[in-house]
Amino acid sequence: MAGINYRKNLQHFGQRLGLNDFLDWWFGELSALLRQLLPGTSRPALERQVLVKISGSLVIFFRVVHGKAAEVGRLDMASLEATGQKYAFQSELNRVAPQKSEIALYLAQEQVLCKKLSLPLAAEENLRQVITFEMDRHTPFNPGQVYFDYRIVQRDKQLDIALAVAPRDTINEPLRQLAAWGAQTVAVRVAGDAENDTPWNLLPGELRQNSRGARLPRLNSALAIGLAALLCAALALPVWQKRETVLALYPQVSKAHEQAEAAENLRRQLEALLAEYNYLLDKKRESPPVVAVLEDVTRLLPDDTWVQQFDLKGKEMRIHGETASSSKLAGLFEQAKTLHDASFRAPLTKGQGANSERFQLAAETRPLPRAETESHPIPPASPAAQPQQLPQPPQPAAPPTPNQATAPDSAGASAAQKKAKDDKPSALLEAIKPKAIKPAPQPAAAKTGIEPGAAPTAHAEKRP
Repeated sequence: MAGINYRKNLQHFGQRLGLNDFLDWWFGELSALLRQLLPGTSRPALERQVLVKISGSLVIFFRVVHGKAAEVGRLDMASLEATGQKYAFQSELNRVAPQKSEIALYLAQEQVLCKKLSLPLAAEENLRQVITFEMDRHTPFNPGQVYFDYRIVQRDKQLDIALAVAPRDTINEPLRQLAAWGAQTVAVRVAGDAENDTPWNLLPGELRQNSRGARLPRLNSALAIGLAALLCAALALPVWQKRETVLALYPQVSKAHEQAEAAENLRRQLEALLAEYNYLLDKKRESPPVVAVLEDVTRLLPDDTWVQQFDLKGKEMRIHGETASSSKLAGLFEQAKTLHDASFRAPLTKGQGANSERFQLAAETRPLPRAETESHPIPPASPAAQPQQLPQPPQPAAPPTPNQATAPDSAGASAAQKKAKDDKPSALLEAIKPKAIKPAPQPAAAKTGIEPGAAPTAHAEKRP
C-alpha cells in the first residue's frame, strides 16, 4: 500500500490511548454516512470496477456482485491485429459497463503468493519499509523482483499481517497490454479476495498515485461544489435572518412611526395654542397698565412735589410739574416696578414757590413679571373718594307686597354694582389726588388760572 494510511495511523494512535473500540465504531459510522451521501461510495470499490483477466490471447471480463466475481464477457484476440484488438476491447468494455467504470487487472490465485506474518507493534509506523527489508526472509524473492501489498488482520501483542506478493513480470506485461488497448488501470486485484473490506492492490506505487489521481477529480468536484454551497449558505444565511428580522419588526416600526407623528402633531398644536394664549399676556406684560404706572409715580414722588401734566405714550412716560427735591427726583424712579432710565428732558427752571423748580422728567416703562401680568390687583376706592349724589325729592311709596317686603330688589342691586364698577377709575384718581397733586400757592394759581383751594387735574393719556 503506497502513500499514507490515515486510518491505520489513527488506529495505532488510538491503541496507545486505549480508544480502539471507539475508533472502530467511529470509522464504521463514518463509512456508512459517506455511502449514503456520496453516490460513488455507495458500493464497495470492487463493485465499481471492471476486472480484466488476461490469459494468453484470451481476455475475460468480471464484475463483483455481493462479494463474488462473476464473468460478464470474454474475447479471443488470437486472430486480431493491434488495431482490431483495441476496437474489440473497447466495444466489449462498453457492453459490460455502459457507464464509465474503473479498470482493474485481475490475477489468478496461482499467480500470487499469499502469506501471513507476525511483526512487533513498533513496526507499524514504518510497516512497508519493514516488509521490504524482510522480504527475502519470508519469500523466495528479492524486494526488486516483486510487487506486494498487505493488510493488518489483528492487533494484539503483535501485528498479524496478510501479505500478497506477485512477480513484476506477471503484472507489467498485462499492464502494457491494457495501456495499448486504451485502458487506464487503477488497481491489480487478486482472485478470491473480493470478500475483504480492504482488498489487496498490487499495482506499483508510482502507477497507483496516477490512478488515484484519476479517481479523485469526481470526488474533488463534489467537494468543491459542496464547499461552494456551504460558503454561499454561510454568506446568505445572515442576510436572510436579518431580512426576516426586519420584516418582523416592520409593523412595530410603522406603528411607532405613526405614534411619533401623532405626538409631533400634538406638540405643534400645543406650541401653537401656547403661543396664541401667551400673545396677549406678552403684549400686556410689555406695556404695563396705566393704573400701575400711576401707582408707582404716586408712591415715589416726595411730598413737596406736584404734577401738572402726566403723559404716557407707548413705552415712554413724561411728567411736568414743580418740586423742591429736584436733585433726588430722577434717582427715585429707579425703585419703581414699572419704570426705569429716568432723566430730565429739559433744564430745570424756577418755579412759582420760593424753593420750587419746574421740571420735565421722562422714564421708560419696563415689562412686568408674568405672575403680576396675569392678575394685577386694582386698589379699592377709599370711602372718601366715593362720588357724592344729589339729594332726590321723596317719592310716594306704594304699599309693599309680601314678596317685596322680604326679597331685595335684584334690579336695583345690579344697577348699583354696575355703577360702582364705572366709578372705580374716578375713585382711584380721587384716592391719589392728596399725594400726587398739591395745592398751588395763591400767586401761582392766579397765573395759571387755577382757583385757590382747587386741585389741578392730572391728565393720563395713553396714545398708540
